[in-house]
Amino acid sequence: MRKDDIGVIKKVCEEENLPLIKEYDYLRDNNTPSLKIEMKPTTQIRDYQEEALSKMFGNGQARSGIIVLPCGAGKTLTGIAAAAQIKKNVLVMCNTGVSVE
Repeated sequence: MRKDDIGVIKKVCEEENLPLIKEYDYLRDNNTPSLKIEMKPTTQIRDYQEEALSKMFGNGQARSGIIVLPCGAGKTLTGIAAAAQIKKNVLVMCNTGVSVE
């Protein structure tokens, strides 16, 4: 993903009234309903997925939710792990029909 692509994503989200924010205080968000979502206890994430998540979360807040990993590296599982952490609705964007499938 190029840096310009992130700008396009931000613009589209703003136009759809889904603004991306730099940090999301999910622990103090009382306006958005919480979800009962958890990872299965048997689920294991890889070291580099854990590293991506650790860059996203800090001080009880979530930084930019844009995850960039190579094809086949488990972006879906990493995203599910992030959603399970914040326990709120998430928006998943894919750039190809194959990714959607």
